[in-house]
Amino acid sequence: MLALVALLLILTSGGLALQPAAARRAGPSDNDYFHRLWSRTELPIMAGQASRAWIWGEAALAPMLAEQNNGTTRLVQYFDKGGMQFNPDPVIEVGNPAFVMASPLAYEMLTGELATGQVWAPAGTSIAGDADDQTGPTYATFSGLRAHPAAPGGALLIESVDRAGNIVADERLAQYGVTAAYHVSVPGLDHQIASPFWTFIQSQGTVYEAARYKDEPLFEDQWSMIGLPLTEAYWSQVKLGGQTVDILVQIFERRVLTYAPNEPEGWQVQIANTGRHYVDWRYGGNIPTEFAPTPEQLPPPPAPDYAPLIHELNVLFDGATGNNALTVLDLQTGENISFNGDRRQLAACTIKIPIMIAVAQDISAGKYTAADVENLVLPAMGPSLTWHARELLRITGDGDIGAGVRRANTIMASFGVEHALLTHAPGYWGEEFGYRTSHGEVENWLTTNDLARLLGGIWNGDGLTPAERSYVLWSLTLATPFLDGAFRAPLPADVATFHKIGVLYQPENTWNDAGVVVIERDGVEYAYVVAFLSSQNESTYLNGYYLNQSITGLAWQTFSTVR
Repeated sequence: MLALVALLLILTSGGLALQPAAARRAGPSDNDYFHRLWSRTELPIMAGQASRAWIWGEAALAPMLAEQNNGTTRLVQYFDKGGMQFNPDPVIEVGNPAFVMASPLAYEMLTGELATGQVWAPAGTSIAGDADDQTGPTYATFSGLRAHPAAPGGALLIESVDRAGNIVADERLAQYGVTAAYHVSVPGLDHQIASPFWTFIQSQGTVYEAARYKDEPLFEDQWSMIGLPLTEAYWSQVKLGGQTVDILVQIFERRVLTYAPNEPEGWQVQIANTGRHYVDWRYGGNIPTEFAPTPEQLPPPPAPDYAPLIHELNVLFDGATGNNALTVLDLQTGENISFNGDRRQLAACTIKIPIMIAVAQDISAGKYTAADVENLVLPAMGPSLTWHARELLRITGDGDIGAGVRRANTIMASFGVEHALLTHAPGYWGEEFGYRTSHGEVENWLTTNDLARLLGGIWNGDGLTPAERSYVLWSLTLATPFLDGAFRAPLPADVATFHKIGVLYQPENTWNDAGVVVIERDGVEYAYVVAFLSSQNESTYLNGYYLNQSITGLAWQTFSTVR
């Protein structure tokens, strides 16, 4: 019986981060659940798919904290625009849009009532405007306005507040046409939401879900992301860019919204930097990062039952011919189901993946544009033609194919690849770039464990900008229908996949395929890698092709049931 074993990979320097899932995720947030919420609205901005103001911010201000709050622990991560935390209500389960919510930082700063149970003076921090502005409103400005009565429905909002909290009606402000648009009345709270803010809260835009960009509501659950209005909306004058301008401000439980009518569309309504304001107010700008959460404090990621998959793969490989290697890597838990995972096998065109990373880095650096190399990338990654990949190696090597080959190897090493090696452009065995002497090698080699590390690193954005990551993933969607079929055929049509095939005909009879599959279940993104290398199949590479289909089908049966 062929032995398929499940191994838990541990983070190594420069390699794919496969720690416990709560700390594994590379990027602006270091928890899978937090990362999913951040990437939903911010990744489209960073990848150039949307032009609008931030919902959270480009990066977290610090790692996740386990704050002690009034006898409980608040797991929170701070961003410019707010704090992100798990919902303390045990009734809200994984998959509920409110499972991860914005922390009530605006409430704490408005009232001075910290989650710890301490009571401070309301924050005297300016809500909007230039850093040196001493005229605009602060959180303390609004602290005495919570009981101010709600405006009549549809009424023009023309009340202005100064820094001291004094309210005056200013008919000049009627020019902006802002009205009381949505009335919220619950015990202890009775306020209107101003029309620009209500439009913003309900707005749609490009979001990132299950590895696809979609046009969806920006907020899946507005109350957990914005909260209830704690005050009416008031106009104020602030110094912005050195100029005194009119800005509408409204305090909600979790955010502060501002409206600057003279700003361009998409930037008129913005979320104030309440997260940064809170960090300055509560911690003096120095976040106590020693309060890191322990694994026991974190909600575990959803995980499948691997045992049936391991059993089915044992049965499948027991009857297979040829030299086969396989790694199935769960990108949430780090579990790695491996068969011959560290055995070198012929790479074929699957080794073009690091070439695409080099191309993405060059585009990001401005060396050339995506359009400049499209005529090479499409055939290299679609029908998997070899001459075009060779030219891409020349370009990424600044005119030297050998330099391009060496760069591809350096890139693989940066992702923790241990045994793979590119010695020549795919399909050009006669070319020699010194690896016969330095390594005693003339072939291109891959291992499935290395492919899993590489693909997992790409998926997590390790060492890549969001634009670079998006470009590489796009290049892994270009396979022609037949070549795509070995990986995709067993999967539903709407499932996102990113993979690269490799084929060598007789006598090697090689079929290779490795990629990422992305599922979204109950609002949680789940991704896994399937890396398969097969050579020396009897009579034809198609034996490997159809074995590939069986493998991806079995993996799908396991991971598609994750809840």
